[in-house]
Amino acid sequence: MGFPAQLTGTQLLDWARMRQLYAGFYFQDDWKVNSRLTLNMGLRYELYTQPVDARNRGALFNAATGQFVLPGQNGYSDAIVKGHHLDFAPRLGFAYSASNRLTIRGGAGVFYGPREQNQQATVFGANPPNAPTVISPSVSATTTVTPPVTINTPIQVGPTSPDLSTFTPQNPLGLLIRTADFDNSRPAQLYEWNMGFQYQLSQSTVLEAAYSGLRGNYLTSRVNLNQIPWAKAIQGFTSQAARMYGNVGNQVVMDSSMGNNSYNALNLRAEKRLSHGLNFLVNYTWSKNLEENGSGGNSSFSQSGGTTNPLDSWNLQKEKSYAPLDMPNVFVASAGYELPFGANKPFLSQPGIARMILGGWQLNGILTLESGLPTDIRTSLVPATNQLFATFNVPNLVPGVSMYLPNPGPDGWFNPAAFSQPGTVVNAAGVPLTQFGDLARRAGRGPGTKNLDFSVFRNFAFGERFNLQFRAEAFNFTNTPAFFLPAANGPQLTIGNPAFGKLSASSATGRQIQFGLKLYF
Repeated sequence: MGFPAQLTGTQLLDWARMRQLYAGFYFQDDWKVNSRLTLNMGLRYELYTQPVDARNRGALFNAATGQFVLPGQNGYSDAIVKGHHLDFAPRLGFAYSASNRLTIRGGAGVFYGPREQNQQATVFGANPPNAPTVISPSVSATTTVTPPVTINTPIQVGPTSPDLSTFTPQNPLGLLIRTADFDNSRPAQLYEWNMGFQYQLSQSTVLEAAYSGLRGNYLTSRVNLNQIPWAKAIQGFTSQAARMYGNVGNQVVMDSSMGNNSYNALNLRAEKRLSHGLNFLVNYTWSKNLEENGSGGNSSFSQSGGTTNPLDSWNLQKEKSYAPLDMPNVFVASAGYELPFGANKPFLSQPGIARMILGGWQLNGILTLESGLPTDIRTSLVPATNQLFATFNVPNLVPGVSMYLPNPGPDGWFNPAAFSQPGTVVNAAGVPLTQFGDLARRAGRGPGTKNLDFSVFRNFAFGERFNLQFRAEAFNFTNTPAFFLPAANGPQLTIGNPAFGKLSASSATGRQIQFGLKLYF
């Protein structure tokens, strides 16, 4: 049957055997200071222990010593990473009745959340010696006549000892190493605050204006400790020896708690409860949602669904960008109107043919207008010092040129003339090096969405107990397409590609119409 060409396998820990203790305690009290002012005060304590493997498997790379650390050995705990047990979360809220029509509410609080357990199991269990890498040498179908793996020559297994002193930059341990910040790993922390004004315009109409903000700290951020520093690359040191840990390979990936994010929003709201046949709810939100230090995700307060790799691990300030779910403008309005004809209505309230035809009709609609989501704009020229970790680069932005075409549409959204390829410099050894582009992360933004849902109801009353309602509903009533940008690694977002800037997909479903009957009794 022939010889196997190559076999590579890694035994990883399964998250089902990870153990972590959580405990929470809180005190809360409401204090009615007077007839107009009420305070809500509380204090919560939350304890998240560091996860451990039920069988004490796993290992982490110690960046200080350059060696692997095993659970429960050499003075380390079973979790290896130090815990943080000072997570106190105060809360304060108030409600103040300034007048019979105006109410002011506000509050602030601190919240904590755990990291995603499956990701922690991956980091903890991805390293030798407890997760050995199994390698079988490659074979050739034309020249290999002796099987590389037999009973007498078993499959080669990666290092079974935490000691890495036998590996050198000339003969490195060619594995991706995973680790965590031993001393500064903390649960994700969130500061949140808000204040709102509510004014009763009439018995059925209320106006609201509110501000809300948050600041996320200690979110998961991922860096490559083994990225070649740019200063060494310029001097001509581009080999394995130029890395901080030259004996272990190209990547030493550390998950730390350096990530941050922020959110600020203004919300305006008008609501009219049903009166005179009309009800509506109008809401507008202006917001800005930012991430810093490559805080991509895998915590309770993340948005990406996965931690993103920074372009330059030595310059995390460049990672400040719009968050993946940033929508600066969101407007939603819904309304319903009962036509003023029929029983108990201003017109045609008496029985007759006109009442039978025009009575009982109701019109409804929902209008949604949203800004587009941010996205990276890429170039295929990968930075010279970080090729295996950051698999893409950003271009340079041409000053004074708009990123978008004058009339953007499906055939062209971004302006190719606004971007240029990153520069190239020749180092002291005569090797050309691709630089990092100066464009910010997620600097581009896709098209927004517009959608109108519309419906018509007709009510037929049968006595005092029964009401039959006919419904005709149209979703995306105007049949408006909602184009969006494809995946960030696609050709439509890579400058120099003929497809750059083209919108090849629509997230909206075409107009859908449905009919229904409902019987109320």
